[in-house]
Amino acid sequence: MKLEWKEEYSVKVGEIDEQHKKLFGFLNAMDELIRNNGPKSEALKLIEGLNDYADYHFETEEKYFEQFNYVGSDNHKKSHNDYRVKIGEFLEQINTVEDATMTAFLFEILDFLEDWWVNHILDEDKKYTQAFNNNGLS
Repeated sequence: MKLEWKEEYSVKVGEIDEQHKKLFGFLNAMDELIRNNGPKSEALKLIEGLNDYADYHFETEEKYFEQFNYVGSDNHKKSHNDYRVKIGEFLEQINTVEDATMTAFLFEILDFLEDWWVNHILDEDKKYTQAFNNNGLS
């Protein structure tokens, strides 16, 4: 399922909205790769790229949490760390998955990623909008 950016996903901070859109691009590229039966090596490369970009994105948010003394930062950072752990588990497992079940495994990863990112943006990220906007980010 292709993820389309919707205005409801906006956190009203251009820099972060652009990062979220790029993350959606990774998910859409993975969906396309799976549907076209792309090689495991490409899937791994895509997941690692997404992982690196997610870390960059989390660092951006967390920089502003510290800069603005955001009250929800501890819970938000925990959510980021939980994500990192889950992606780490997927990356460990991918090398042991048989070719016959690789597509199902990749869909499992993609399903997790789509649910996590959409829900994280709509729930956790929306909570900092006002704090970030009040500190001059828009």
